[in-house]
Amino acid sequence: MHASDLLSAWPKAAWAHRKLLVGVSGGADSVALLLALHQFAEKDQLLAAHFNHRWRGDESDADEHFVLDLCRQLQRPCLTSSMLASSAFGHAGCRQNDDEGCVKNAMHANALFNDSESDFCAPRSEDRARAARYEFFIKAAYARGVSYVVTAHTAAASLRQFRKLHDDLVLVRPLISKTRENVLQYLAVCQQSFRTDSSNANQAYARNYIRGHLLPAIRPRYPTADANLLRFSELV
Repeated sequence: MHASDLLSAWPKAAWAHRKLLVGVSGGADSVALLLALHQFAEKDQLLAAHFNHRWRGDESDADEHFVLDLCRQLQRPCLTSSMLASSAFGHAGCRQNDDEGCVKNAMHANALFNDSESDFCAPRSEDRARAARYEFFIKAAYARGVSYVVTAHTAAASLRQFRKLHDDLVLVRPLISKTRENVLQYLAVCQQSFRTDSSNANQAYARNYIRGHLLPAIRPRYPTADANLLRFSELV
């Protein structure tokens, strides 16, 4: 498994002249996606973004440090949620006189910052966490003139590869046709470590229950269940 195999559903020709923001949690899927995109992206084309929910204390902070360290090794910029209101987040990289597009994007991002703030004291839920992440990705994308927000969802029966995320942003899931095994094979080839989120073992969350209980129970009797679900999703 190589980078071109992992990105076969979204080769470089599809995004060659666009800036990308890739969401990186530190887990296997997002680390593999970052590494694969890094293989093909130009110097200033790829930006990583990490949202620290701070729900798991030191473990969450360790995830953030891991992502920042990895991006330093790859020499790719990385924005984190702790940078939301910093001066470095808004107009960074804009030339003072002639880069009107960059300034406009930064102003759009600043307007979004002023509309709402992340509430870490609110009741925890998977939906709230997802909404906070995507709000952060949108802000970061507008601040840096990004066209595509890229996430690392792997084979699933209910997600599309492309969808409109905001007025001028498209959400892309390049790995939606790939399996967890494909991801782990690629990381093994790269000899790249990754973080494991302990909350993924909590089957109170529907996603974890399906992945950790239902699908493993179905596969011995229906070995092609994953492929059939994915094919059904594509047909729909």
